[in-house]
Amino acid sequence: MTDFFLGDSLPAPPTFSVIGRREIHIKWQAPEVISGRLTRYELLCNGRCIYSGTDQEYHATMLKSDTEYTMEVIVITHEGRFRSRPAKTRTLKDECLYLIKYFCLMRKKIM
Repeated sequence: MTDFFLGDSLPAPPTFSVIGRREIHIKWQAPEVISGRLTRYELLCNGRCIYSGTDQEYHATMLKSDTEYTMEVIVITHEGRFRSRPAKTRTLKDECLYLIKYFCLMRKKIM
């Protein structure tokens, strides 16, 4: 019999490998010790489930630019649900939009 602490069953916070203006690639690791048999992972974005399955990565698309997102991973086993600490990331600014607004303002000043 192996002793483990509940903390060993908690997944680490997710990491972000690709961050764009409207997309984020999210990865996570399995906990060191899984209490019970793994059923699935759930990925929460701002408290809402955006993925449920057995993969350990997800590519979120159709996001808003220049917006902060809070991601959490939940490991679901026959013994219960184990939630990671939240991790925050921000999508990139939509630079083209700012340039268009700038040129429109400059054009109005010239006329």
